[in-house]
Amino acid sequence: MIMLWDVEDGLLQVDKYLYSSDNHIKAGAVFAIGMLTTSVHDETDSAKALLSEYITENNPAIVKLAAICGLGVAYAGTNREEILELLLPIISDTDITIDLSSMAALAAGLVCVGTGNGDVSPVILQAMMERMDSELNHKYARFMALGLSLLFLGTQDTYDTIRETLKAVTHPIGKQASVLMQVCAYAGTGNVLEVQKMLHLCAEHLGEKEDQLPQAFAVLGVGLISMGEGIGSEMSLRTFDHLMQYGEPYVRRAVPLAMALVCASNPVVGVLDTLNKFSHDNDKSVASSAIFAMGVVGAGTNNARLAQLLRQLATYYHKDADLLFVVRIAQGLLHMGKGTMTVNPYHHDRSLLSHTALAGLL
Repeated sequence: MIMLWDVEDGLLQVDKYLYSSDNHIKAGAVFAIGMLTTSVHDETDSAKALLSEYITENNPAIVKLAAICGLGVAYAGTNREEILELLLPIISDTDITIDLSSMAALAAGLVCVGTGNGDVSPVILQAMMERMDSELNHKYARFMALGLSLLFLGTQDTYDTIRETLKAVTHPIGKQASVLMQVCAYAGTGNVLEVQKMLHLCAEHLGEKEDQLPQAFAVLGVGLISMGEGIGSEMSLRTFDHLMQYGEPYVRRAVPLAMALVCASNPVVGVLDTLNKFSHDNDKSVASSAIFAMGVVGAGTNNARLAQLLRQLATYYHKDADLLFVVRIAQGLLHMGKGTMTVNPYHHDRSLLSHTALAGLL
């Protein structure tokens, strides 16, 4: 992060860690190559040259995973064929673990974000259909659904055929991917009808055996669709209060994250107060979501009031290692780039939306 976009000096600094005997350090160095070269267009194509070596068979799984993520980050939004040639065989290979396939799908989604690439979506769909239910139950499988959805980010109603095909996936991940795709397709449009569909989904009372994750995605969808214009954003924040009071547990856990999407790098006082209240919730998942959301809302702003709130939370949760860790992440986000960076995907007062930046947020 310190050497961001400085390819020559950055790669020299990272190089020594690539020869570490600890696979976790080696994986960190491999991912660092991707971060260093993100959005950098150089003649040597150093990220592809270096990272393609680590995707091969004889490397540990964690190093392969880091290399796949690195490629996704380095070439996000470029829609380059040669990068897809490296990723697509990993997505379709059912002999490897689901985490590698899912991260390859996410990386492909990042590379082709918002393009609706017709070569990538059938491969991800086929991988979903061929995987066993026990594999699709893995948490990493959600990234496969997200990778597929990112292909249609901001494209609105061009995803109908893929959505129909998803009905053939009998596992609950089919419904999750369908909702996520609908959310991504209308992201930032402010489409009122789509917001109503998402709210309708949030209001359903599901049984314990039913999959409740689509409801959580629908909550994020309300924030994601209405983030594009001011009045819609204000209305969505008011709606989140109702969802927090009357919603199911999965819905309540997603509300702080949805608020963060609406106000990314925009520390509105009212939103900070609400999130601070949620950070003391009895449900630990709601509290951790709220603390992380505080970090996203204040990301790169150095907001003094938020810094004080996070210091108080660090003292309050000093005995809870998990929540304290989330507080530290939020503090890191708040002081990101010493106040010179942002995670807000909009430019020029919400007139231009960067699909790549929004995909990174998701």
